[in-house]
Amino acid sequence: MLKRQQEDVTSARGQLGRSLDEIERRLMPGNVGKVASWWIRRQSKKHPIPFAIGGVALGGLIIGLLSWAAVSDDD
Repeated sequence: MLKRQQEDVTSARGQLGRSLDEIERRLMPGNVGKVASWWIRRQSKKHPIPFAIGGVALGGLIIGLLSWAAVSDDD
């Protein structure tokens, strides 16, 4: 009986280790970046107008911040 319980515990630990390895692999920055870029491409094809508006707004924000930093008297 005790031997069977030890085998069950060993098996459960092995399964837990494999599950944690899989979670770690899925959450690695490279993999998350691939999934995020895939999702953004898919959504931008389904809804191009909001993404175009967002892109223009983001570009304007970046240009505004760079312009502000260039003409600012704060050093």
